[in-house]
Order: sequence, then C-alpha cells, then structure tokens
Amino acid sequence: MKQLTCILSTLILLYINLQQIFFAQAQTNSKKSQDNITGSSTVLNYAMLNKTLKFSKERAHYISPFDFPEEYKEMVTLYIDKKYKKAIQKLEQWEKSKAVDIDFFALLGNSYDLNNQPEKAVETYKRGIERYETSFLYSHLAIALMGQKKYNEALAAFEKAIDITYLGKHNYYYWASKLLCSSNDPISGLIYGEISIVTDPGSEHNYELSKLMYDTYKRIITFNEKIPSVTIPNHDTQKTDTTSFNAIYIKVLTMSVAGETSFTLSSLKTIRKNFVTNYYNMGYDRTNPYPLFKHQQAVLQAGHNNAYNYWLFGAGDEAFTSAWVSQYKDNFKQFTDWAEKNEIQLNASPKLLHN
Repeated sequence: MKQLTCILSTLILLYINLQQIFFAQAQTNSKKSQDNITGSSTVLNYAMLNKTLKFSKERAHYISPFDFPEEYKEMVTLYIDKKYKKAIQKLEQWEKSKAVDIDFFALLGNSYDLNNQPEKAVETYKRGIERYETSFLYSHLAIALMGQKKYNEALAAFEKAIDITYLGKHNYYYWASKLLCSSNDPISGLIYGEISIVTDPGSEHNYELSKLMYDTYKRIITFNEKIPSVTIPNHDTQKTDTTSFNAIYIKVLTMSVAGETSFTLSSLKTIRKNFVTNYYNMGYDRTNPYPLFKHQQAVLQAGHNNAYNYWLFGAGDEAFTSAWVSQYKDNFKQFTDWAEKNEIQLNASPKLLHN
C-alpha cells in the first residue's frame, strides 16, 4: 500500500494528469472469438473483443534475466536478443541431457510462442504444468491461448493461476478482467478489475483497467428518457439461475440505480454505495459472501466512498476527478492513509463462476 500512498500523495501535491499519476499507459483493442474452456461447461461470448483486446505477446512474455539461474544465462540472452530459434535449439538440446524445471518450460514455451509456433508453446506449457502446477506456467499458457484467439481456454488458465496464487501482486486479475469485461459476463470482469487495482495500486495496467471498468459500467447501466435499467449484452436472463451470483448481482444493481437520471462518475459513486447497502440489507452477504464486497463495506463505513470510487474509476472522467481531488485534498489524504492500513482480505481464491 505504500505505492498507493506515494502515487496519490503525488496527485494531491501536483494536481496534474491522472493518467500519469494513478495509473500507467493504457493498451487497447482487437479480435473476437468463441471457444470452449477445456474441461468446463462454460462458454462465454466475446463479441466485444474486436473493440477492446490488443496485447503484445512479447511484452506479456517478458522475462527478467535476474529471475533465472546462472546456467540459463546463454539461453536467456538469446531470448532477450529475440533470437528465439537459436534459444529453442539450445533448450531442446538441454532437455536431452539435463534436468528441467519451471524456468525451462517457461523459457522454451515463450520462445516457441514468440517464434510463431503457438501449438508447440501450448504443448510445452502443459508438459510443464503436469510436473509443476504453478500460476507462472498457467499465465504464460493463457497468453499463448489468447494469441490463438482461444479466449475461453485462456480465461480458464488465468483463473487457474488465480486459484493457485490469489494473493500478492501479479497480472492474473488484470487479464481475467480484460477478457471478461468484453464478454457476456462483464460483472465478473468488473470484480476482477477492482481486485486487481486494489491489490496492486502501483501496477502499470491500472489506468487501462480504470477506464475499462468505467466504460463497462456505462455500457450495462443505461438510461431511456432518464429512466435507468441494467442490461448485460448477449446475456440470456431466462437461462440464468435466479440464485446464481450474477443473477443476484444484476438484481441488486438494478435496485441500486433507482433515482439516477444519467450516467456520470458522480452517479456511479452513488450507485455503488447503494449496491453495497442493498447487498447487506438483503442478507446476501450471508448467502453469497464475497471478499470484495466486504472491503467495499469497510470503505463505506470509514466514510471514504467518494474518494475510493473517484480513485478507482478516475480514468473515466479525469477532469472531474482532478477537480474533486484538488478541492478535497484533505479527504483524499485521509483515504490514502486509511487504505494503507486496511488492505482487502483475501482468505481464499476469489475465483468466480460464470453463469
């Protein structure tokens, strides 16, 4: 949380561009597909991905030479120099005569993927996972699957990584949110996105996530002649179990938009306040407890709802947020002090079921 305080304190002192202060440079946009998650009945619709998904496999497969043992130095150097074919040759020779570990499978799989051999990359990661079931290998497997537009399988791999490593600072929540916000389950995308920012407030992905989540809320909360409604694109409510997490979320969110006449950052802040209040008043915290909602309630009870939501979704309306922070810098500082001492409590994997 020290990163959070540092970042937000800088904003308070300088009153400048949120894009530079809160978060890092955004990435956006490309492709669509529908694929099956291996071993799962879940099939999501990714019709929005042609507008929202774009990523660099080279950047996603980035490795630091300092993360590898000395014996990998030659292969890592070839990899960093983008001499993937030579790296593959060296690694394949290595496997014939020496013991292999997690680092080996990651380096070989990445080299295959960046050498335009995605099928061999996937095969390599899966071989590694059979021996070392780690979130590290699952995340690189997911990147390779995204490159093949197998988005459901990629999501399953990212969520497996979340299951294994749900604590700490990593990009698994980010990628899951990025995929889901562009599917017909944007609710899960919103939740993963918020967890990502809250657990890693200094991440380079947070500006992009802030804008993505704001736009996702704006897409599902619509107004017809100032009358609000909640609509999930490509979501068949008739086929949704009314006791499912998504159905409950939609029900409570629909109640929470009542009284609003337009979508703004200010109205979103009020809607989310109403959501937490309604969720707990209706007893859903007992039947469907979820760590993020408990954290939101703690924020609300501490009196930081405005600052928290403007920080979280500030990229959606930078001018408004900068003006608010400038006017209420003391409130904002109180929030950062509170946030540093009150981190979200994840006592188990917050992986969601996609209905």
